[in-house]
Amino acid sequence: PTLMNKPHFMKPKMGDRIFLRKIGNKNDRGIILSGYLNQDAYRDKKWDDPSKTTTYSYISIDYMLEPGNCLPEKTIADAIPSLRKPGRRANDISDYANLLEDIWASFIEEQQKDKKQKLKDQSIEIEPEYHYSIAKRRLHQKKFRQLIFDSYPNECAVCGIKQIEILDAAHIIPDSKGGKSTIENGRILCKNHHKGLDSGLFTLDDSGEIIWEDENNKF
Repeated sequence: PTLMNKPHFMKPKMGDRIFLRKIGNKNDRGIILSGYLNQDAYRDKKWDDPSKTTTYSYISIDYMLEPGNCLPEKTIADAIPSLRKPGRRANDISDYANLLEDIWASFIEEQQKDKKQKLKDQSIEIEPEYHYSIAKRRLHQKKFRQLIFDSYPNECAVCGIKQIEILDAAHIIPDSKGGKSTIENGRILCKNHHKGLDSGLFTLDDSGEIIWEDENNKF
């Protein structure tokens, strides 16, 4: 953050490689995550003090270390001794971008190896947990299923699969949103496409035509 106020600071641009550095305790500083800038960095009012401005950016994270862990600054400085020299400019670090990437990748690899080894050394059992509640059940669903299966070919209206055990009677307009349990508002879908319909990935018009939310994301 201190580098951003210096005149030689190079404003980050969309697509730039980003390493987020944890600051604070001198013995606990280092890189905690990596990613890419989703858009150009910009200045705006500070969220906690509107009278001042600060720099914001959106980062697409590709790896984040677990809380309390970091790639120590000392490890980086030991690998790139010249960074210890006083007066190093912020943009000089770009000269070592590939080396920093290698150090980060090696550190992540070691972390993953340690994690896998710990899992192997432990006998892990997930403790069962339960939650009791009063549930609202749709008592009419069985009748709706019978109505829809009697009205349409017994296959998924999207992919055509005929395995009856994984076919559902689906509401086009959800029951929870006031959709009626009628022939017109129902179709037979496999469980995958039923979930896709409920998730808004596609819908069906009155004629049964499939309308995809994203034509490039059909399934």
